[in-house]
Amino acid sequence: ETNLSKYKYNGKELVDDLEIGLYEYGFRWYDAQIAKFMQVDPLADDYEYKSTYDYAENSPIVNIDLDGLEKFRVGKSSEPQNMLLNENNHFEKEKKQSAGIMDGVKKAWWTSKAGGAYLFMPDASKAYLHYLYGEGKNFKFNLSKYLNEDESGKISFFNLMEVAKGDASELFTKPGNYSMNTDKFILGDGDFERLDVERNWLPYPDSENWQKAIGGFQMYMTAEVKVEKNKDKLKYTMNLMFHGSDLYNFNLGDADIATGVSDSVNGEFVIKNLAKQFKQYGEAKSTKPIVWEIQNQKPQ
Repeated sequence: ETNLSKYKYNGKELVDDLEIGLYEYGFRWYDAQIAKFMQVDPLADDYEYKSTYDYAENSPIVNIDLDGLEKFRVGKSSEPQNMLLNENNHFEKEKKQSAGIMDGVKKAWWTSKAGGAYLFMPDASKAYLHYLYGEGKNFKFNLSKYLNEDESGKISFFNLMEVAKGDASELFTKPGNYSMNTDKFILGDGDFERLDVERNWLPYPDSENWQKAIGGFQMYMTAEVKVEKNKDKLKYTMNLMFHGSDLYNFNLGDADIATGVSDSVNGEFVIKNLAKQFKQYGEAKSTKPIVWEIQNQKPQ
């Protein structure tokens, strides 16, 4: 009897028990005969403009679907088309009102409070003061500091690095220089974490400083990958770049995690034209090239 590998298309296991002929993708089952998944995409709510059964957004030449969730693209870096700001239920949508004397007093008090917290929560203080006085202009936060300083940031960095390594190994199987970029990942998103509870792989910021500064936000990765042949192995050298963005605002019905203060306390400043929400973004690069080797899989 011929011993044929069960791992075929994209290195996924072909489950042919009872002749069902489906590929096991981790989160969903894939039917190669119709080029569709058999289950709804668990992340369908994030991609309302796409079919919930699509494989790699119906572009299998330039994309692959690694586990039935996010897709990875081969090619130069570019921001994902669906890198949308997190709108939430924010106060910007509320009808504007005229500010009174007491509103100005409240703003001055919170300004003083933010200044006093700077030594302990510098990133949160800077973001909050920009909310009060930045007139809605874009703001750059220190993504590298978050990934290296916050415990949840460290976990996210490690897990995303491992994802990038695994997917580069699947995408690039011959010596050469390559580029790849991913679709967005949502850091601190409860729905995503429930799909992978044991890993909790992209947790919400752990420290009060970063909870207040960025909270849950979106990120995507870009990478330059060099593949070299090393005897019977392939050596990978990857320079990885992280790109994050979010909309800084306060939301109706929410409250601060650490203090329990209602978001309406600060959201009112927007209604009174004393503050403006803003887009914040950050970039971080791996401090040194990421290097690993895998056994060269020769065609059978």
